Amino acid sequence: MRFDNPWNLAWLAPLAGLILVMYVLKLRRTDVAVPSILLWRQVIRDVQANAPFQRLRKSLLLLLQLIIACLLVLALARPYIRAFSMGGRHTVIVVDTSASMRATDESPSRLDAA
Repeated sequence: MRFDNPWNLAWLAPLAGLILVMYVLKLRRTDVAVPSILLWRQVIRDVQANAPFQRLRKSLLLLLQLIIACLLVLALARPYIRAFSMGGRHTVIVVDTSASMRATDESPSRLDAA
């Protein structure tokens, strides 16, 4: 496979990096009223999740966004496959027999003139 614009593939790294940074820096904490001390552990975990750089969790949405980004960058690179084939022995002729070709503005008709 060859690419018409291979330099467009260079957009893949910054685009994927931007998506990953947005997921890493994503805020996940919400304000929670805690009536019991047993629930403080979960709140502490949520505060720790607000740390600027955290581990990535498995996310289907992240995977889909990365796949779409890869496909968009690949489309920008305009891939093509050069195929070599043997010359055929058959010739195909397509004849337009629509009403416009049967018009008689030429003698006897456009179809006969063609």
